[in-house]
Amino acid sequence: MNRFKKALYQVPFIKKLYSVLINHHYKRLYENDTKSAAIEFYKSLHQGRIPNLDNPSTFEEKNIWLALNTDTSKWSTLSDKYAVREYINECGLSNILNEIYGKWDKASDINFESLPNEFVIKANNSCGTVLVVKNKSELDINRAKKRIDSWFKGIPYGYIGYNGHYLRIKPCIIAEKLLHDSKSKDLPIDYKFYCSYGKVFACAVMKDRSLNNTHIKHTTFFDDEWNIVYDDKGETTSSIEKPASYNKMVEYCYQLAKEFPLVRVDFYEIDEHPIFGELTFTSSIDVFSEELNRKLGEYIDLSYVRGIKNEQ
Repeated sequence: MNRFKKALYQVPFIKKLYSVLINHHYKRLYENDTKSAAIEFYKSLHQGRIPNLDNPSTFEEKNIWLALNTDTSKWSTLSDKYAVREYINECGLSNILNEIYGKWDKASDINFESLPNEFVIKANNSCGTVLVVKNKSELDINRAKKRIDSWFKGIPYGYIGYNGHYLRIKPCIIAEKLLHDSKSKDLPIDYKFYCSYGKVFACAVMKDRSLNNTHIKHTTFFDDEWNIVYDDKGETTSSIEKPASYNKMVEYCYQLAKEFPLVRVDFYEIDEHPIFGELTFTSSIDVFSEELNRKLGEYIDLSYVRGIKNEQ
C-alpha cells in the first residue's frame, strides 16, 4: 500500500467505511466457504501468498489448519472471557482469577454506581473491546454506554480470518478489577504463553500498552529459557526480567492447555502472583516476522491430531 493510500485510510470516515465494507466482504466469504475466507485473509497479510494447508509448517498455517479441520466447540467456550472462569475453577485454579464486579447482557443494564472508582469493562466475545476506567468521577457514563453498545452492533467479530468459533459465543459485558503492577506505567505487562499440549514453547511479553488498549508499543518473544527469539524493535538484549512467578505460570499453562495442540495462555503478574488473562486459540503473529512464524511452527505437532482425524 503506497503512502497516499495509507494516509487516506487514516481519515476517520474512510477508515470506518473501509472497515464496514471489509467486514461485509468477509462475512459473505465465510458463509459461502470458511476455507476460502481464511485463505483470502492470509493472502491479504502476506502479499498474496497462499498458505500451505495440505502440509502446513508455519505457526499460522498450522493454526488455520486446526481451525478448519478440528472440533472447535470447546474453543468457543474457553474463548468466552466470562465462561472460561468456570473452566479455570474446574482446573482447581480459582486463585488466579481476577476479581469480577458484574456481568450484564447490555450496556443499559450496567449499574455504574455499584462499581468501584476504577475498573475495566470488556466484551466477552471479541478482541480489543475494552474500556479502562481509572477515575469513575471523570467518566461520561452516557458516552461509555454508547461505546459499549457499539461493540455489539454491525457484523459480529469472528468472520474475519479464522475466528469462526467466536460466532458461537453469546455476547455479554463484564467488569473486572483494574490491575496494577510495579513494572509498568499504565496497564500491567502482558505475558502471553504459546503452548502445545501444555508445553510452553514461547512467551510474548507486551509492555507499555496504552490505556485504551488499542496500541502495544513493544513486544518481545522469549523461548522457554527466557532467551530473546524476536523483538519488534530489533533489540537483542532486554530489560524485561523473567517474572518472579514464571515457573508457576508455566505450571498453570500445562494444567489449562494440556489437551490442546495449540493455545495461548495469558497472564499478568501482580505482587509476584499470576493473574489469568484469557485463552486464545487463533493468535495471528503476521505482524511480527516470517522468520518467527516459521520458527514457532516447528513446535506445533499435528501428527497426533491428524492421526485421530484419519481414524474417524
